[in-house]
Amino acid sequence: MKRVIFALLAVAFMLGASFEAKAWGTVAHHAAVYMAEQNLTPTTKKEIHKYLPHTLTYYATWMDHYRCTVPYEPLDWWHNVAVDEKNNIVELDGRSGYVQATRIIKEMQDYKNLSDSLISLNIKLLTHIIVDLHCPSHNRYLAPPFDWKKPKWAPGYSQGLKFKYKGKKQGYHGFWDNSPALFHKGWHCEKFNQELGNLSKKEAKKVCKGTLTDWVKQSVKDNRASFKYIVPGEDFAKIPKEQHDEMVALADQQLQYAAYRLAFVLNNIFDPAKGKKR
Repeated sequence: MKRVIFALLAVAFMLGASFEAKAWGTVAHHAAVYMAEQNLTPTTKKEIHKYLPHTLTYYATWMDHYRCTVPYEPLDWWHNVAVDEKNNIVELDGRSGYVQATRIIKEMQDYKNLSDSLISLNIKLLTHIIVDLHCPSHNRYLAPPFDWKKPKWAPGYSQGLKFKYKGKKQGYHGFWDNSPALFHKGWHCEKFNQELGNLSKKEAKKVCKGTLTDWVKQSVKDNRASFKYIVPGEDFAKIPKEQHDEMVALADQQLQYAAYRLAFVLNNIFDPAKGKKR
């Protein structure tokens, strides 16, 4: 019996490590969604609980776990947003988190006429996609021709960029996916909320001003700045402290913005009268 338990634990650990490497990290997703939950109105929380038996944070990485299962394979394309060198969004035939989030938000404006199963699915998808769209490694900087089957990276913005962090080999994607855990070792959801979830109503309103399109354009513009500090083959941990702190600040900003904007979107769906005032 003990052998069976240990075997199951080992499998769970390997699966967890695998999934964490594919998204903005388990730590980041749970932290962002937990912060978002603290900013939901009571009505929004009550409505969401009708369709999800657990907390919203419980489903923070649901999309990662089901992306490779039938019938959810298309979800594998819905974690990213592609832009050209002028930050114009490239839709890639719908294989885009931005395109799908836009569609879902519009669909959910009339959610009471949707099936419970579709509402449940849409909440889970929005919870993950909106957070992913703020992660630097989920912004894809492309050069024409824009072919989703054979993406061509814009000069200087390769997702395959290789460097080091504290002597260990890193890839640009994996580094950013795990950046909150790397920059803030030992932090848990409550700690992230304590440090990043303390915006005033005025500050939160400013962060949530505009549309999803505005948010994405702002994110890809800010995230481009990270490339100037990541030099191929060099150790990121050895860059000047001021630059290192700028990268940490960028990661924190994107996590914070993702949390408040996710709450804003959900409040406007389930409690529009109060949601727009927050």
